[in-house]
Amino acid sequence: MRKIRLLFIEDNRLFGEGVTMAAMLVLIVLLRTSLLNAEDTPTPTGYIDPFSTTSLMVELLSKKESIGTATAFVVEHKSKKYLVSNTHVFSGWDHFHNKATDSKGRIPDEIKIYYHHRSTIGKWTSRTEKLRNDDGSIKWFEAKQPIDVAALALTNVDEKLRIYPFDLKLADTDMLAMVGMPASIIGFPGGLSASGLDTREAGRKAGIISPGFPIWKVGYIATDPDWDVDQLPLFLIDSTTRAGMCGSPVVLLTQGAYITKKRRFVIGISSLFLGIYSAQVDPLELGYVWKPRALTELLSKAPLNGG
Repeated sequence: MRKIRLLFIEDNRLFGEGVTMAAMLVLIVLLRTSLLNAEDTPTPTGYIDPFSTTSLMVELLSKKESIGTATAFVVEHKSKKYLVSNTHVFSGWDHFHNKATDSKGRIPDEIKIYYHHRSTIGKWTSRTEKLRNDDGSIKWFEAKQPIDVAALALTNVDEKLRIYPFDLKLADTDMLAMVGMPASIIGFPGGLSASGLDTREAGRKAGIISPGFPIWKVGYIATDPDWDVDQLPLFLIDSTTRAGMCGSPVVLLTQGAYITKKRRFVIGISSLFLGIYSAQVDPLELGYVWKPRALTELLSKAPLNGG
């Protein structure tokens, strides 16, 4: 019978020496069960993956009129909260094709964010943030073009909201990402969501599809992720994506085994933040993913006043 090496359990990972594969699989099941029952992810109806709480549906408004939806997530930096998405989401301008992203040429001036309600997971409430100052200048700050990453300091938050910031330290997980591996793009294609306890009728009354948990679409890493594309902090992903997914976090998940950056074989559960989904290269079904360092470098230059 095949044996593997069991040494210890660390950070929900199993290292091995001298136990059978069957015994290791039992340990994995027990470990996975303990994670599913963890106190930090309670819900009224069952387990929700922590990543499903971080992706938020956002609605772009122009003079109070809805002109589209996208995806965003919140990060914390120096005790401040920022909404992260793509520059073209906030600006409404496609720099690659030099045109407005809205078919009617409307430019967003506000963004409505659908947060989790503090009362319970599965209920949502919205808050609106201005995208521009009274003089027309932008309130968000952005990476140098063509890097399509931007952040907006949040100001309209209160005790009725439950915010789940995305942990940027997951970009440093000791896991080797390789070309051909499946990765999850967690967002809202076409404004579609896996509605929670709110009804779709409520969503229709709000003028959009009901806010809810994000949709997980799987793509395959299409370029070697340790190498940049066109000397930009970028790699390509092979996936059929749709409008509304721009700004989605892209993550690599393992629930069985993976290889560390030092080529060590590990059996366990882990996750790696790969970057921010930006746009699709039509008709090739290849998408841009901006690497985490594009975001961390941007946040390091955050204005002292928050935005």
